[in-house]
Amino acid sequence: MSEINQGPDYIFQKKKDIRRNRRNASRRRVLFFLSILFVLFAIGLAYYYSSLSRINFINISGNERIRENEILAIIDVKEGDLRLSHSNSSIRNALVNNAYIQDAEVSKSINGTLNIVITEETPLCYFYNNDKVTIVTKSKKLIQAASSKYSWLVDIPLANGFNESDVEELVSALSLVDPAVLANCLEIRRYPLSYDTTTVYYRMNDGNYMFMASKLSDRLNYYFDILKSLKVQKACIFVDEKSNSAYTSSCPWDVVEEENTDDGDD
Repeated sequence: MSEINQGPDYIFQKKKDIRRNRRNASRRRVLFFLSILFVLFAIGLAYYYSSLSRINFINISGNERIRENEILAIIDVKEGDLRLSHSNSSIRNALVNNAYIQDAEVSKSINGTLNIVITEETPLCYFYNNDKVTIVTKSKKLIQAASSKYSWLVDIPLANGFNESDVEELVSALSLVDPAVLANCLEIRRYPLSYDTTTVYYRMNDGNYMFMASKLSDRLNYYFDILKSLKVQKACIFVDEKSNSAYTSSCPWDVVEEENTDDGDD
């Protein structure tokens, strides 16, 4: 017998069955969705309370002058903090916004270690004007140094007779000098001579003065070899560009004093 010939009751029942099947299917979908949410919630809860969700160790490298506790204060991150509460980019931005930091690399490992590699600014010399200290860095940055940062001045010379408009010249010259040699230099000063108005002198820790054209700053790298050869102390040493040699002579200020004395005798 065909379904059409079974009468209206059969059709009514069929419609009820279809509606029931739809409701059951809808309930199954809801239950499936709720099951997924529950599983995700359980996984999230387990992750939140596990060590994997935390910063368990902070590894800082590359810093020489900036202390580790200063870096931690800059980034405001502590061991035990949630990984997701501190993005790599926000940590890096906090670091590079510090005047003494040139660049930084930030990454997190799966075991909860926060890795920070610091590239500090490289100081080359400093100005001292009106009781203010300004550090000149290799990247040509000028940093107004607080007294807490005077330790950065230990291995760099005072730039005397220079100002902020001379940064390009200073960086070009001092970038050629080995840091170990520069650390033995107290002062760089303009000292124009009659035969070369670009002359500067480097006053060294041991009392010697090295005179040379500003562009010959790389010759300062041979300072200790020159001392061994000339065997002098507290002397004025001149670097000759043409012969590429060094020699000692009377200091310019001594010559002036002698000339003034001679004039007085006359």
